[in-house]
Amino acid sequence: MGRFGVIFFAGVSILITWALYGPLGDRDPPTLPDFYWGPKERQNQKEDPSLRPFKINVPDKVLADLKTRLHTELSVDGNRLMPPLEGIGFQYGYNTNALKTITSHWLKKYDWRATETRLNQYPQFLTSIAGIDIHFQHVKSLSKKLYKKTRPLLLLHGWPGSFIEFQKVIPLLVDPVGSDTNFEVSPHFHRMQQSRETIQIQNNLKRDPSVLNKFNKDKKI
Repeated sequence: MGRFGVIFFAGVSILITWALYGPLGDRDPPTLPDFYWGPKERQNQKEDPSLRPFKINVPDKVLADLKTRLHTELSVDGNRLMPPLEGIGFQYGYNTNALKTITSHWLKKYDWRATETRLNQYPQFLTSIAGIDIHFQHVKSLSKKLYKKTRPLLLLHGWPGSFIEFQKVIPLLVDPVGSDTNFEVSPHFHRMQQSRETIQIQNNLKRDPSVLNKFNKDKKI
């Protein structure tokens, strides 16, 4: 193509981008319409603005029921998993041999209580947005004096996904080594059951910072 061709197409791309989106730089976010995803009978009620502390605590009876179900699936009498076709991986669905391995791990090795403790190490909250309860974490450094500047950071995971994805990176952002700037982190505005409503709320959180005003009067998070 040559240098001239590259410069020409780069210039055309910049002009098209400018025509579609306007000049680059900071711009006010768009004003989004009000939306409501909760029960219709509560639509006209005033929404609770409070932030409710939350901890994961799965009842023992739920874990016992899960183990019973897993044991039944792995037993000779209760096994409903058909063997996969010879030489077939995941082309026609989840491979049942792999599923048996995962089921056995959950039944015999996986320590949910240890995972529960790890996930509860950072502050968690529930709050109502657009009629449904949203779960999130809000993590601040305990050593603020070490940093000259603290920046807010909102982390949103995809779908499928979970706030578990952020647990290893949180301490690196909140208390970085060798930096005078750190982050005040709020991972994963997430409904207790993910749905298209939650995805819509996440999209609005990305595009409209005013939705976040309820979390901090200074609009930091």
